[in-house]
Amino acid sequence: MFTIRKSWLFGCFYILFIMACISEKLYSQEYGKNNTGISQLAIKTNLLYDGAMTPNIGIVAAFGDEWSLNADWIFAWWSNDNKHRYWRINAGELEVRRWLGHRTYDNVLLGQHVGYYFMGGMYDFERGHKGYQSSFTANTGFSYGYSVKIARSCYLDFTVGIGFLMGRRKKYKPVGNEYCRLNENALYWFGPTKAEISFVWCVGDLILKRRKGGSNAK
Repeated sequence: MFTIRKSWLFGCFYILFIMACISEKLYSQEYGKNNTGISQLAIKTNLLYDGAMTPNIGIVAAFGDEWSLNADWIFAWWSNDNKHRYWRINAGELEVRRWLGHRTYDNVLLGQHVGYYFMGGMYDFERGHKGYQSSFTANTGFSYGYSVKIARSCYLDFTVGIGFLMGRRKKYKPVGNEYCRLNENALYWFGPTKAEISFVWCVGDLILKRRKGGSNAK
């Protein structure tokens, strides 16, 4: 079975934290001068993954009025050795989005968007004395979605994607303390490969409103 070093996991979350701090600093320095810097910064989580007991977190950085970059991390490491049950996934995703329609700095992350995404990771799912494992699976394709505001700085984003998934899948059966490999085959799939109902908290929106108010802001 594959394993993961805790230090490597903590390092990934540390990198995400540093990215957020740097992005917010760049936002406060650049936006408002030439409208080409980071216009908004948000944190997101896909509620569909959360409902499937798969914690995930993402950072969204909007550039200007039309483009944004999403960086997502998906991680679950549940197990029950006595019953040979595993629900494990460790993956990351990058997505570039182009926001459609008339844009202003008040609605950078609202409305329709199209995008291109790439996702890669590993998984190990076992239940009922039969399991499936992949050391690396890649998923890439095009997405379409719509984002609506539900509170002052909170959005719901609905996104679907069609693309190509590929990797190698191992089928195994746990026998005592050993794991017997039954077969291994290549996995290829073209069709729906992405679904999101994401809760988005727009951190940068609070800074945006203060900057918009200028010297008259209270």
